[in-house]
Amino acid sequence: MKKRPDAIFTISDRMAIGAMLAIKEKGLRMPYDIGLVSFNNEPITSLVTPGISSVEQPAFELGKVAAKLFIETIHNENDMSHVEEVLKTKLIIRESSLRIMPKLSRSK
Repeated sequence: MKKRPDAIFTISDRMAIGAMLAIKEKGLRMPYDIGLVSFNNEPITSLVTPGISSVEQPAFELGKVAAKLFIETIHNENDMSHVEEVLKTKLIIRESSLRIMPKLSRSK
C-alpha cells in the first residue's frame, strides 16, 4: 500500500501470527511502525515477542448461551430470529499495540 495503516486488527489470534510474520518480513517493527490486535486471547498471544494485544471473549459462556437459544428455538413456536444476547469481552493489552516511541540517542 502507498500509505501503510497504523495498525491491523485480525479476526483470530492465528491470523495475527500470520500478520506478525508478514510485518516482520516487510522489515517493520511492532508497535513502532505498525500495531497489531487480534481476537480470542489464545495462550500463544502472550508467548510471542512482542506479545499480541487481543480481545478476550467468554468462549464457554458463548457456547452455553448458543445451546440455550438453540433449545429454546426448537421448543418455541414464536419467531426467535430477533433474540439478542450480549456477552462481555475484555481487551488484553500487550506490547504489539502500545505506541511507545523508541529512544533516540542524543549527541552532546
